[in-house]
Amino acid sequence: MSLARSCGVKLVVCESMTGGLLSSSLTEPSGASEVFSFGLVVYSGLSKSSFLGVPQSLLSSKGEVSAEVASSMLSGLLSRASALGLSSDGSRVLGLALTGNAGRDDFFNAGPPTSPTPPAPPTSSVSSSAGVSDKVSRRDRDEVGLLYLAAGFSSCSKASFSAGFSAGFSAGFSDGAEHQEHHLSLQTRNALRQVAAHTSLQLLFRLLETIKD
Repeated sequence: MSLARSCGVKLVVCESMTGGLLSSSLTEPSGASEVFSFGLVVYSGLSKSSFLGVPQSLLSSKGEVSAEVASSMLSGLLSRASALGLSSDGSRVLGLALTGNAGRDDFFNAGPPTSPTPPAPPTSSVSSSAGVSDKVSRRDRDEVGLLYLAAGFSSCSKASFSAGFSAGFSAGFSDGAEHQEHHLSLQTRNALRQVAAHTSLQLLFRLLETIKD
């Protein structure tokens, strides 16, 4: 949070698969209220459409877990921040929009209804308009998750920065005789969500370092 404060940034977040874990992590440090403005958990497609203005046609064609939906979520998030006047004092507002899934069973709900098989997790990278690129994927077990995160700045004039991120990641767990391929334990799903939130924080720190430099 001290890094965000030194950059003169206010943070706003909307997240889906992590269910508030990202916002929770951002509000843990002392003095977080000076930087963190608000967070939204938009878990269902209806909430993404109602609160952030994500078109139903986009949700149907691309699926809730897609780079396009993450980008649309970010646009809606920054619009809400603008309506609240968060940048009226000249501060830059950094929005983070996250969508994804936790485990193979969720892959069947990640794409449009016509998708016959789960999509393969992409090789992860961090990229920005400043040319930053860094590998951050974690794939050490069979069970994986898929993460799409869009980040962008909003100011009194116009969006001045944008970045996109997708990652295939995994979390360790104890195999048991009762383990089924498409039905993860609660412990495993929570571990995957924790990894997603941590990966998102890594991206945030990289973006802030870029601004600082």
